[in-house]
Amino acid sequence: MGLAEARRSALIHLPVQFGSNWTSLMGAVEGVLRASGDERDTDELMGLSGFAFRLAARPDVSPDSVNALHWAVDIPAALARLGYSCEVLYAGPDDPLRQFRLTVAHSRIVEQLAAGRPVVAWRIGMPEFGVIHGVDLAEGTYAVSTALGERGPSTIPLARLGSGEVPVLCVIFLGERYPLSEEEVARAALRFAVRHANGKDPDLKSFDTGLAAYETWIASLREGTADPFGNAYCAQVFAHARGCAARFLSRLAGKGWRNAQTLALAAGRYSKVTECLEEFTELFSFPPDPAALASASNRQKGASLLRSALYYERVAVATL
Repeated sequence: MGLAEARRSALIHLPVQFGSNWTSLMGAVEGVLRASGDERDTDELMGLSGFAFRLAARPDVSPDSVNALHWAVDIPAALARLGYSCEVLYAGPDDPLRQFRLTVAHSRIVEQLAAGRPVVAWRIGMPEFGVIHGVDLAEGTYAVSTALGERGPSTIPLARLGSGEVPVLCVIFLGERYPLSEEEVARAALRFAVRHANGKDPDLKSFDTGLAAYETWIASLREGTADPFGNAYCAQVFAHARGCAARFLSRLAGKGWRNAQTLALAAGRYSKVTECLEEFTELFSFPPDPAALASASNRQKGASLLRSALYYERVAVATL
């Protein structure tokens, strides 16, 4: 169905619920996959996609650290490990074809919704990823679902797509699911985890990633440069992700594949990482209390917890 046909019907609404996940991209993806009948749980989706193993930070530990990746490349690669093709429609604020891409995005979103396929999009109701699962062309609104749940908006104006202080358009259209070997994609995810932990992404010039991101985070606490909101928010996101990693690896260890014992050891070490990060979230709760980060004692203890998390994660990665 094109825009003309959709305008005649005016209203499309698909039942979609945002997944329970601090990583908004994967929470949105989980909601879309659930609507299509894919019942894999959060731990499996986070593990196979590689988001269970991601970590990024810059000297101020800004909240955008949680989405520090090369969207046009890394998102398709993550979804491919889940077995899905996808199309990412992206336009930065200085893209000379930005208006054209916005027009294409609106048309494609309506086509996908009319075909019964919700889509994932950036900054709908908040500066994170969410799901567009309906449209009312008569009212000029999209129906949306975000990490805020009932506390967030249920609709946004069509014109809000791709807007914001830094107007970035990013819409993700999931395609077909392909049958893949469970063991092969799991091992591909683990290879990604090791590469990410040990590598520097040249496209993310202002961010450190993987194990190096811990050092950047620790330095921000010692030097007092960490943003209170970003510090607390990143802690929640990455603590949840490492919990997913531990459970994902434990599940793989139980499948009887080769190196099951190695997977079990890695799972145990990621569990220790999770414990450290969860204790960190208790020290710096979210929503943040600025006084918590103002305390030199808290910063010192937080740095110590991150140092322990780094130790266990380095050992886990070496195990893998």
